[in-house]
Amino acid sequence: ALLTVGIALLTVGIALLTVGITLLTVGITLLTLRITLSTVGITLLTVGITLITVRITLLTVGITLLTVGITLITVRITLLTVRITLLTVGITLLTVGITLLTVGITLLAVGVV
Repeated sequence: ALLTVGIALLTVGIALLTVGITLLTVGITLLTLRITLSTVGITLLTVGITLITVRITLLTVGITLLTVGITLITVRITLLTVRITLLTVGITLLTVGITLLTVGITLLAVGVV
């Protein structure tokens, strides 16, 4: 009877040991999965930070290009104003030249008479 009880207890012990090993294996698997998920999370976080940095860089480049564009438009307007001024001065000088020519012809005509 004691031998039977001993064998039964031994069988139960082996069964519990097997269950314990199985649970340990499951625990190790879950821990590995958790580490893997943490690694994936850190990788995704790094990618997100990199994308935000790229976006900020592109925004800075865009603002710089916009500033350059506005500056170029201002330069074009300034050059247009200078051209208009030079044109006005040219017309004024032409008018003065015509007036002087007229006065010269008139003086010449008076001198001849």
